[in-house]
Amino acid sequence: MDRETGNYLDGDYGRCDRSDNCGYFKSPKQDDIYFGIKFLSLVDYNSKAYRLTDENCNIHFVPKSMVLETEGREVWIKEYFLKNSDLDYSAAQSKAVNKEGGFVSLTDFEPIPEPEPSFLQREEVDEVLNAGVDCNLTKYLKTEFDSELVDRAFKRYGSGATNLFWNNSTCFLQMDRGQNIRAGKIMLYSENNGRRVKEPYPQINWLHNKIEKGGGFNLNQCLFGLHLLENKPVAIVESEKTAIVMSILSNKTTWMACGSKTAINEKMLEPLKSNKVVLFPDKGSAGEWQQRADELSSKGFNIQVSRFLENKVELENGKDIADLYLM
Repeated sequence: MDRETGNYLDGDYGRCDRSDNCGYFKSPKQDDIYFGIKFLSLVDYNSKAYRLTDENCNIHFVPKSMVLETEGREVWIKEYFLKNSDLDYSAAQSKAVNKEGGFVSLTDFEPIPEPEPSFLQREEVDEVLNAGVDCNLTKYLKTEFDSELVDRAFKRYGSGATNLFWNNSTCFLQMDRGQNIRAGKIMLYSENNGRRVKEPYPQINWLHNKIEKGGGFNLNQCLFGLHLLENKPVAIVESEKTAIVMSILSNKTTWMACGSKTAINEKMLEPLKSNKVVLFPDKGSAGEWQQRADELSSKGFNIQVSRFLENKVELENGKDIADLYLM
């Protein structure tokens, strides 16, 4: 969206979060600001992306279209991408490049303190959640599991139906250990197969985009299911839907979701440092999550990666542990 006019831009602008399969990223034309990010390694991952290991040993996938140049152990990355990533550039140098590609300026920035997270109020959330009403996802899950178990699981995770963006969509609330509502991710699923609706475009949005009409909301995400943390092992998957499904199937662990493949990092998992944590990556992503787990283990986390899905020939890459039980 053009923030000055309020008009939506063309549909070909955007980013695909599946860096290993696509790596698509296109930003609007503008005077570009690039920040110098120091790295330990920068690997030519595929034709569309680099794999960058930053100075904190965190791994990031950066589209080549977002990189201006490299200078020694520093890579200059477009601000547009950095704003939507977890790369820290608050203390980085920046340079501006005009539309013709000419160098404009180079400046030093003082470290910027991280702003406090914004919270959604329970009253605001209750107004847009349809209590006692089935969304498309719960309708599908009730064909696979007992209706009471599905309702109980959604209630535990504080999630449910809403018509805010699309009729019968699902709102997954992210609540921290203090029961503060940090975010509400809204997605539309098919009632017939329980899969996300991705045509004509992926139907996903955020609750604060409607509630916070004045803007200024600082989205500071936490693990989906973090409010359920107790003194027992934690299992982490990528999808919120999968966390709910697995909680129905097994209550020996607390199931949580990180919401994105790249969200396995120290900041997101910090509240779990005293718990045993097992990661359940989508099939084909075990190697990448193992690297992240090794880095976190070196910082005191008790964390392991399950390779359970890697040997399941009936599952194609990209499928997760819930798909194994919903086939």
